[in-house]
Amino acid sequence: RGGDAKRKQRIKKQNEIFLRAKSTITNISKKEIFLIGVVLYWAEGTKEKEYRPGSPFEFSNMDSRIIQIMLLWLLRVCKINKNMIIFNIFLHQTHKSRVEEVRMYWSRITGFPLDNFSTVYWKTNNLKTNRSNITEKYHGVLKIKVKKSSDLVRKITGWSERIFEKTVSK
Repeated sequence: RGGDAKRKQRIKKQNEIFLRAKSTITNISKKEIFLIGVVLYWAEGTKEKEYRPGSPFEFSNMDSRIIQIMLLWLLRVCKINKNMIIFNIFLHQTHKSRVEEVRMYWSRITGFPLDNFSTVYWKTNNLKTNRSNITEKYHGVLKIKVKKSSDLVRKITGWSERIFEKTVSK
């Protein structure tokens, strides 16, 4: 009973902290959305390399909310046309039987037609895994790609460099 009581206390405390933290953010400006998108790409997007100039915009994540924010950023802030966006799904082989469910999931999350999710890459599995994302809640990793986007990647590089200069390297 003592352990159960402690668990309930932790859950109550967790919820209180969550709600307090959530209430500190009221509105998000267009400028803040711009910065959020730049920093997300800086963290999770592909980078142009000297030995591989002309890299396209590619952003991968398994968190559906981050995917939604990145798509909002591309469509509303960067003004990328929807028909320039393509997707790849990366899914563990043990989920082959769920591929249609996963495709429908990403279609629903992104608002893009099911046809946009036909490319699936299979990740090999380690049968003795410590991964906990092996249930029905696992929907793989979604990669967002933008056609003809090397100039966008270069802009993001400039924006992220400026963010660094204005924060850390003062």
